[in-house]
Amino acid sequence: MTYAFGQGVDKDEARATALYEHACDMKDPSACVFAGQMNEYERGVAKDAAKAARFYERACDFQWLPGCYNLAIMYERGTGVPKDRVRAGELYQATCTAGVPQSCDKAREMHEPPPIPFLEGGLP
Repeated sequence: MTYAFGQGVDKDEARATALYEHACDMKDPSACVFAGQMNEYERGVAKDAAKAARFYERACDFQWLPGCYNLAIMYERGTGVPKDRVRAGELYQATCTAGVPQSCDKAREMHEPPPIPFLEGGLP
């Protein structure tokens, strides 16, 4: 984090990302989330949504709720992974059950039919 934010060292997001990825390989779930965010938001590395999703999934596999929640968002939007409302709903439900209240509304929303977009200009 010191490299990501430049606290006490020169800011170096590429180095921060590499260190987060290494820590994730060593099974630190919070590092997996940070590595995912660095890849998702193009911080020190080229934007890679699929790689970000893989890091979030690893964090979720370690039962780290922020990883599950971020992965649910990616499935909901189809960012870096195929769009999958069922999988998003499962992940939101898991985080809801674990005590993340904002996940509960999202879990219910994913089990409803997707909204039908309005046509520009209205109906004929």
